[in-house]
Amino acid sequence: KLTREAVAALAAGQGGEVAVTVRCADSFGDYGLIGFVVFEPAEGRVREFFMSCRVQRKRVEHALFGWLAGAALREGAQALHAAWRPLERNGASRDMLTALGFVAGDGVDGVVPWRRPLSLPFEDADIVSVVWAGDPLHVAEAA
Repeated sequence: KLTREAVAALAAGQGGEVAVTVRCADSFGDYGLIGFVVFEPAEGRVREFFMSCRVQRKRVEHALFGWLAGAALREGAQALHAAWRPLERNGASRDMLTALGFVAGDGVDGVVPWRRPLSLPFEDADIVSVVWAGDPLHVAEAA
């Protein structure tokens, strides 16, 4: 769990990081703020990722990671990377990474690196639309 101050620091980003808040709405209503990502497009590295269980398995994660992959490709990255720490409460995130086509590497100090080549398309990424409402000059903006 992160404190409010820690989340604010993440949202500020650093170096080449992009902090993205994720909102979701569909024909049944507005789910509101459902996620947060800290991402380094040039490295293809997902440093932080939170998503509400309210929208899991609705293909929002496929569309979001497809969008992140596009930003990483434009910056010259070859793969998406994520680190996962096995905890009692985060088995769903491991399952999500597996469903998205990430492959786990050998863990070090309790952290498991996951990798997914950008050459592979994200299945069902087109079911959900990603709309970028950020700074139009930002590197990850173009869809």
